Amino acid sequence: ARYASESLFASSTYIEEKKAQFLPVVEWGIGETVRTMEEVPGLLAASHCREAGSVMVLGASSGGYASLASGEAMSADEVKNFEPLVGGGPEARFVVNPECRIGECVSFTRHLAAHCEQTLPIRILRRTAVEGFDVRGDRVAGIHTSRGYVDVGDASVVLCGGAWSGILCDMLGLFCPIYPLKGYTLLVDLEGGPGLQRLAFDAAVYAVPAGPRLRVASIGGLGGWDVSVDPSIEAAVRAEAKKLVPALKDKIERSSAVAGVRPFSAGE
Repeated sequence: ARYASESLFASSTYIEEKKAQFLPVVEWGIGETVRTMEEVPGLLAASHCREAGSVMVLGASSGGYASLASGEAMSADEVKNFEPLVGGGPEARFVVNPECRIGECVSFTRHLAAHCEQTLPIRILRRTAVEGFDVRGDRVAGIHTSRGYVDVGDASVVLCGGAWSGILCDMLGLFCPIYPLKGYTLLVDLEGGPGLQRLAFDAAVYAVPAGPRLRVASIGGLGGWDVSVDPSIEAAVRAEAKKLVPALKDKIERSSAVAGVRPFSAGE
């Protein structure tokens, strides 16, 4: 109850305390990710990572992603020189951050996994469900999976289950206040044509250049672990995407949508 109440009715003091605890971890994580991309051959290029900058569009609606202001204000004419394809109505205001870095998480993960399998003494079990743990005393001796039993031996078990961490912890009799936050992404094929060069976002969606594609994403909400695509939410994300990048409206209309979940902590 404490986690739920603090999440829903957080005080300003509580929020500042959480920021003080969380931001150093975020900065460390970003630093380690950049270091890894620089050290692993080909990972930086595969991730489409670069310091491209970002444009935040402030229109009639506020809040959401557009509450994360960081950068300098620009006029519509000035921002067109920075990112020609970004939209925004006559009342729109723009905040530009030229130091923002962007990357593509799917290609990053696949390239890193392949590198680890080729160069390290590890084995990755894909499409394998955890069905339970063999707990002996105060340690995990093995893991029951859909592909059989995994003997842990003298090794340790590190639980990094993302949005499914709560389910895995339940199997161990532990409480973990991590919940699935569902989000939607439009995968826009640029078809060899020009696309955004910068990260662009407003109160509803954000658009990230990802090599030959543009990813336009938005948070859907809390709804369990169901990752099916709701046509009404897909249509809403597509409509917002066309407002943000009107020059790509035809390609956005032809895009496909996927849904997934990320871990959401009770005190986030």
